[in-house]
Amino acid sequence: MEYSALRGLKTEDYEYPGENNAFAVLKKVPFLDQVTAGFLKLQIQTGLLPGIQGDCFRITEDTCPEIYHLYQTALRRLDMPEEYPLYARTEFDYNAFAAGGESFIVVYSSILNHFQPDELLFILGHELGHIKSGHTIYQNMAENLRSLISQIPMIGQEAAIGLFFALHKWYRMHECTADRAGAIAAGSVEAGIRGLSRLMGTDERLPLIRFSEEDILRQNDAFEEENEDFITKVICLAQIAGSQHPWSVTRVKRLHEWGESGGFETLIHSY
Repeated sequence: MEYSALRGLKTEDYEYPGENNAFAVLKKVPFLDQVTAGFLKLQIQTGLLPGIQGDCFRITEDTCPEIYHLYQTALRRLDMPEEYPLYARTEFDYNAFAAGGESFIVVYSSILNHFQPDELLFILGHELGHIKSGHTIYQNMAENLRSLISQIPMIGQEAAIGLFFALHKWYRMHECTADRAGAIAAGSVEAGIRGLSRLMGTDERLPLIRFSEEDILRQNDAFEEENEDFITKVICLAQIAGSQHPWSVTRVKRLHEWGESGGFETLIHSY
């Protein structure tokens, strides 16, 4: 879909149902905002950012105009308040991430080489969605809390473990909000689903793979049906508890449902 900018776009306009409630639970934890922000600032400034600046390729209008212009499209469509540094890292797997504090985005070179323009817009929009929603501070806490728990005295570990599961429940939920932001940046839900399917291993350059959106949805239905009994649900919960993302088939289904419900079209035409 062709449109330039969604002026005044708010995160609550496309937020995945329930994410705000899960986020509110986290914000009720005393001093969590301050502790997390301080920890993140220290980690970014002393560890991650210098490594990114020293080893990664900075994407600008001069260095990589095609990708930079796509980035500008994503920024406009999501009505981002500012432009954040965009870097490319040489990696062979498909991944990207956004960091908070001094916000920036890193996209792995495999995505830049293999994704179509609208699929790349989805990835850029997904990461911008994390920044726009303020996810990045809590993302970092969720990623590091497992190792921090082992350093907490035994008397405080029960509360810390409870926080761990609360963070990761929200973490998996907020990925669906970021997927919606990615679809807005890409201009279609279909581009988002294609981008997600690539993360599962589909690629039109591999002639033996014929895996469509319908196949993914059927696989998700079978996955849910085969894991609907209580014991299996508990096992699945344990497997996903420490994961940074929901199951890939689940993300595709949730994004598909948003498109089928008319939520995407309604949002776009309301601006």
